[in-house]
Amino acid sequence: MPIYDGVVTVAEDDIPVIVELDDDTVRLSASGTEIGQWPKSECEIRHLGDSTYAIEAEDESLSFVPSQPSLFAAAVNGGASSTLPRAPSAAGPTPSPAPTPAVAEAPPPKPVTMALFYALCVLTAGLAIWSIISMIF
Repeated sequence: MPIYDGVVTVAEDDIPVIVELDDDTVRLSASGTEIGQWPKSECEIRHLGDSTYAIEAEDESLSFVPSQPSLFAAAVNGGASSTLPRAPSAAGPTPSPAPTPAVAEAPPPKPVTMALFYALCVLTAGLAIWSIISMIF
């Protein structure tokens, strides 16, 4: 499932979030906690301009700014980042971004991988302390 990080503005506070998109689901999470999950048929994502998107579900709307707007645009538009729907602007039409190839995001690491990583960190720290002690004494 492709994931996209960015910022959601709520009550004038910027909250780092992750948006996960697959064929039938839109999932929003922050700091490892799921904020919401909606079927794509009940969620609308609209481009508002200046790399800002409105994510609307359950009669609520969030303003999302992805850290990689072109990749998010390609995911939202089925790979066509140059055909973004745009909100009307008083300054006139805005140029569409150059198309970029869609890049698949890596899945999050499994719990076993994380446990082994931290075990290796502890072992390395222990060996460093042991070598310092052996050099002193």
